Amino acid sequence: MQADLLLRKLLEGAGGVAPGQYVLALEPEGLDGELPSAIGVGTVSVNVHRTRSELGLRRVLWKSRGAPFVALLPEEIARALPPDLIRRAKAARVHALDPNDVLAAVLQTPVTGTDDPELLDLALSHLSELRTAVSQRTVPTVIDRRMLDELLLDVCVGQRVRKTSPGDLLAGWLSRPPDPSPAVRHLLERNLPVLHAVAGRVLAWALRSPSRLTALVERGILLEIEAELPPAVWGELDQARGDPDLRLAEPVLRTTIVQLAREAIEAMGDRAAPYFDAAASLGAKLLAPSVLAQSTLLPLGLDTRCYEVAERAARGEPIPETELVWISSHRAARLKDREIRVLRELARLSRWLATPEGTPTDVAAHVERYQLDAAFADLSAARLRRAAAATAEYRAQADKILAAWRSRRDRENRGWAELLAQGYVRALHAPGVVPLHRMWREGELADSLRDKMPLYVIVLDGCSYPVFLALLRELAQIGGGIGLALGADERARGIPALSPLPTITSHARGALFLGELPNDPWIGEVEWREQGERKTDPGRFRQNKALAGHSAQLFLKGDLSDGGSSLLAALADRSKAVVAAVFNAVDDQIGSSNTGAELRVSPTEVHGLVPSLEMAFRQGRRVLVTADHGHSPFCGRELRVGDGKTPRWMKVEGGQALPDGFIAIDDDGLGGQAGPKAFAWKVGAYRGTPQVGFHGGCSLEEMVVPLAWLVPGGVPATEPIWWYGGTEPGRSKLPPPPDDTPTPPASQAGRPAKKPRTRPGQYDLFDARRTEAAVSALDVPLGLPEPVMAQLDVSERAALVTLKKNGRARVTELEKALQRPRARIPGFMRQLQRKLHKLKARCFDEQVLPSGEQQYVWCGSEDS
Repeated sequence: MQADLLLRKLLEGAGGVAPGQYVLALEPEGLDGELPSAIGVGTVSVNVHRTRSELGLRRVLWKSRGAPFVALLPEEIARALPPDLIRRAKAARVHALDPNDVLAAVLQTPVTGTDDPELLDLALSHLSELRTAVSQRTVPTVIDRRMLDELLLDVCVGQRVRKTSPGDLLAGWLSRPPDPSPAVRHLLERNLPVLHAVAGRVLAWALRSPSRLTALVERGILLEIEAELPPAVWGELDQARGDPDLRLAEPVLRTTIVQLAREAIEAMGDRAAPYFDAAASLGAKLLAPSVLAQSTLLPLGLDTRCYEVAERAARGEPIPETELVWISSHRAARLKDREIRVLRELARLSRWLATPEGTPTDVAAHVERYQLDAAFADLSAARLRRAAAATAEYRAQADKILAAWRSRRDRENRGWAELLAQGYVRALHAPGVVPLHRMWREGELADSLRDKMPLYVIVLDGCSYPVFLALLRELAQIGGGIGLALGADERARGIPALSPLPTITSHARGALFLGELPNDPWIGEVEWREQGERKTDPGRFRQNKALAGHSAQLFLKGDLSDGGSSLLAALADRSKAVVAAVFNAVDDQIGSSNTGAELRVSPTEVHGLVPSLEMAFRQGRRVLVTADHGHSPFCGRELRVGDGKTPRWMKVEGGQALPDGFIAIDDDGLGGQAGPKAFAWKVGAYRGTPQVGFHGGCSLEEMVVPLAWLVPGGVPATEPIWWYGGTEPGRSKLPPPPDDTPTPPASQAGRPAKKPRTRPGQYDLFDARRTEAAVSALDVPLGLPEPVMAQLDVSERAALVTLKKNGRARVTELEKALQRPRARIPGFMRQLQRKLHKLKARCFDEQVLPSGEQQYVWCGSEDS
C-alpha cells in the first residue's frame, strides 16, 4: 500500500507516462521492501523496476520493447548515468520526491513547515510507524512541525508523551531508555519542556546522561526530606543547580525532582525497591538518623517515626492526630497497616489520659461522664487489644498504655463504688438516671405506651456501653443508616440508665421484664441456663404492670433459631403493640473461656438484628435498645483474686476479708438473698476461672447500660474531644480519619436526627475568622428570608455566598473558601442542602463531573 502511494506520487510529479516512455527516479525513503511489479495508471499498466547499475537499466529498456515503466535508481547510480539514457527518459531528467511529499503520500495528509533535515530523516526512517500513529487519531487537516514532533515522540519513545505524566515517563525510561541516537535525544529535548513545563525541562536535561535518570529517583528520595541537607546529597544532580539551560531556582528544582521521584516510584511499584535500597544506603552515609526519620518515602523513616510515637505515648505524652496523619500519608504506610492501627489507638488513649480526671459528686454526673468519655476510652482500649493481637510490634508500649488506662478507670470505678456504698438504694433511684426496672414507667417509653405507639424493644444481653458504641458506628453505615437522634444540645447520646446489683442475667433481666426488682433469690451465672430463662422471662414479661392492656410478645434466643422469621412476622403485625427480643450474641461471647481472642460483635452477624430493625422502621414502630447488664473485660490472669462460682460478686460471711478490688455494699434488701454482699469495682478482677468478660460487679462498665432510641438516618454517639485530636477544645483542627467515622445519611424518622455542622466539644475544622472575613469582603446578598438567614451559621453562609458569586463551585474551590478539609466538603454540603430543604428554601443543585468530583450549581432561592 505504501509503495503504491509513493510510486503514484512519483508518476504524478513526472506528469504521467505514455507508451514508449519511461521515468527515471531516485528511490525514495519508504520503498526498502518488495515493490509491486506494475501499477495501473488509468488504462495503462506501468511496470516497476529497481535497478542497481547502468547495464541493468539498459537491459530493462531493451526488454520493455516500448512498454512504459518506472526505473528506481540509487543516487550514486543516477549521477553516473550517460546522457543518452537521461535524454530518452520522461522530461529528460531523473525525478525525485521531496521528503515532505513522501510524508504527505504515506500519511495521506499535507505536511508543511518541516525543513529540519534531522527531523525529516527521522520521520522517513519511521514511515510505517507514523502511518499507524496517524490512523489512531482524528485525521488532521494538515500536519505541521509541532504535530510531526508529537507523532515522532509517540513512535520513537513508544508511549503518548503528552498524556503520560513526567514521573511515568521517568519510570519507563529507567527500565527501557529511549533511543540514544542524537536525533531522538534532540527531539525529546525540544519537546519535553513544551509538553511538561518545568518537569519536562528537568527530564530533558537528565537525558543527556543515562546516570542522571537514576539519580533523579535515588537522590530525589533523599531530597524529599524537609530539612537542611548537605550538598553531597545532590550528587550528580548538583550540576543542574547552575545549568544555564535549566535556569531554575534551587527550591523549584528540588521540588520538581522530588515530584518526579514520587511519581516514578508510584509507577514502578515493587520495581522501585532497588532505588529505595540505594537511597537508604546513601542516606546512612550522608545524613543523621534523626534526619532520615523525617522521610515520607523511605521505610526507615516510617519505622523510626512509628517507634518514636509509640515511645512518647508510653511515656505519657499525648500524641496529636497530626502525627497519625503524617504516618498514614507515608508511602510505606500500606505495608504497616496493622502497626498503624495500634498507633492510632495508642494515640487516642494517650490523649484521654492527658485530660483532667475530675471528681463527679453525684450519680448522674458519674453516669454521664462515663457515657460521654470513659466508655469511649474503654472502646479504644478494646480496639487497641484487638489491633495489638495482629502484630508483634509495639507490644510493650501497648501494655504500658493499657496499664495506665486500667489504673485511671480503677480510680473512677472506686469513686463510683464508694458512692454506691454510701447508699445503694438512693443511688439506684437518683435523679437524672433511669433504673432498668423503671424504664417502662419513666420517660419516653412510658409516653409511647400511653400514646399507644407501636414499639420494638431490643435487649442486647451482656452488652456493655463501649460495645454498644461500636455497634452504633457500624449500624450507621448499613443501608440508609441507623443510629441515634440528636438531642437539644446537638449531641448524640444514650439515656443514663443503671442495671441493679448484682449485674447478673437472672436478676437484671428479671428486673427489666418485670418492671420491678424481683424477689426471688439471685442465682449465680454458672447455675443459670436458657431453660430457666425460657420459664421466668416470659412470665415476668406478662406480669409487667406497665404492659397491662397492651398486646405484647417476647422473643428469646430459642425463638430466633429460625433466623428471625417469626420475629419479622410479629413486627409486621400491627395488632402487636409491643414486640421485644433478646439477642445473646454479646453474652455468649463473654461467657466463653476463649480468652485468646478479643470480643468482636458486628450487627450484621447477629441473626435477625438488622432485618428486624428495618422491618420495625418500615412498620412505623419506635425502636428502643437496651441491655440487662454490661461486663468487665478479661485483662489478664494476674487479676484473678480467688476461687468462687460468681466472678464479680460474693456473699460476705462474718469478718471475711474482701478480695482485692471488691467493696461491701448494703443492698437494703432490694430483692434477692438477705445479708451483706461484696461487689468487684476493679476492671478485669475476677474469681474462679477466666473468661472473655465478667459481670455481677458494681463497676461503671457493668452497671451503666445502653438505653437509647434508634432512628433511621441517625448518627453514632458523639465522640469526646480527645477522640480526634487533642485534650482540650480547639487544640486540633484536623478531621477524623476516614476509616473510623461513617458519614450518616439524612434522617427519615418520625423523630428526625438533625446532624450538626460540628459536634459540640469536637474541634472546629476551619478558621471561622477567615471565613467571616471572606463573607464580609464578598458582600453578596443571598435573597433569603430573614428567618432562614438566622438559621445559617457563618460557614454555611460562606458556602452560599461563594456559589452565588461564581454561579458554581467544585469541591476543591469550596475547600479554599470554607477552610475545610476536602474530604469533609461533600458531607457538609449535603447537610446544608437538608437544612435548606427543612427551611423550605432551595439554593443549589449537586452535579457529578466526569472526573468524579462534585460540583454545586447556584439555582437561586425560592419558597416552596
